[in-house]
Amino acid sequence: MKTKLIILLALIFIYGINLSTAQSSLGIRFTPNITNQPKVDNASPTRLYGQNRLSFNTGLDYTRFFKNKPYGIRTGLGVGVIDYNYVFEAPYKAFGNSTREGNAYENNNFENYAYASLSLAFVYQFKIKNLLLETYLGATKKFYQYANESDAFGLAIRDQPYNFDDPNAGPPDLFITYPPINGRLHVDIPFGIGIVRKYSDRSSLTMSLVKNWTINPIVKGDLFVQAYGKTYTGGEFSPRSSYIGLDIRYSYSLGKKQFLRSSENIAEKKEEKSGYIKTAFIELLGAGGIGSANIDVRLKKNRQDGFGLRAGFGLGEYFAADLSSDQSGRYYSIPIGINYLLGKRRNSLELGTVFTPQFTFKKTLNDPKIAALGFINFGYRFQPLKEGLVFRAGWQPFYSTRKGLFSTFIGTSIGYGFK
Repeated sequence: MKTKLIILLALIFIYGINLSTAQSSLGIRFTPNITNQPKVDNASPTRLYGQNRLSFNTGLDYTRFFKNKPYGIRTGLGVGVIDYNYVFEAPYKAFGNSTREGNAYENNNFENYAYASLSLAFVYQFKIKNLLLETYLGATKKFYQYANESDAFGLAIRDQPYNFDDPNAGPPDLFITYPPINGRLHVDIPFGIGIVRKYSDRSSLTMSLVKNWTINPIVKGDLFVQAYGKTYTGGEFSPRSSYIGLDIRYSYSLGKKQFLRSSENIAEKKEEKSGYIKTAFIELLGAGGIGSANIDVRLKKNRQDGFGLRAGFGLGEYFAADLSSDQSGRYYSIPIGINYLLGKRRNSLELGTVFTPQFTFKKTLNDPKIAALGFINFGYRFQPLKEGLVFRAGWQPFYSTRKGLFSTFIGTSIGYGFK
């Protein structure tokens, strides 16, 4: 199956290169994303789950638009990483000879899944007013490293530590085994839609929101749990490769000019608008928590520098739920802040402060349903003088009403500036 897929992609790639009447481009892509939680089937009275994790993939691609058509095909090669973890919760009294009071809480990360990939997608571009938009739908075949090797991990909550090398230690309280994954068909279906910003007849930058669906879990792990004097087998803990992310692609045209343009000739440009400069941006980490969507408005007309306001909505800190429910997750966050930009041109030093209320409607274990974060931001901002790509990055120490002071937190953003 793998050989047939590689041959098919190679034939399509060669066919696209030999279409002399088509428009073509080479691209480089980076896609940070938030990976879905593992699939869990746990029949025991303990709680076992995974969290959404920050991962990424990157690659090179070749796009071929047909003559005088706004659609074409895109093939690509890529590499990526899928991060995953597990959280295991239960009262200490559930585990054998444990004499501790309260609840056990184990949150562990494992080695990432690294992979190479081949992709094929149908691409379509269209215009809405002065914006050039692009949408695509395709399939990605992933080849995972260490695919021929099985894996396992165990955990003991009872007072006597578990030792894999000690035959007298007895079974662990939690044990998950993974078979080799090489024989599985690993195909994902990505769909994206975004904005194309052309800087010349040859170069452009595309930012797309992408949703990726996995056909099946990466691997189906067999689950064993020992609690309250009973054993529970036949369950499942299976990492997945589905995600939602931001697709950032720089493309360089191999033809003399491209079919669609994001702006008219200079003689046909409209008079420059007068108003407050605004930025819509997505922030990873930073003042929203794990991620947020935001709007920033400058308070001086036609000026980048000076004071500005920002507000957004995102996912904040993680909280643990009641052991009898399945409601663990992250708070919703509402970052609201004020900032000051030092620099009148494209490059600015950004100073600011953000207050981020957090809330959840779910049942929690020991955490409040309403909490808050307070941030101070010292960072860099790149923003065009008119419209275009905006990039932010900075050091953002914060105080949590739940967990105290964190001095090493950072955040990064990408978005689009306009009037």
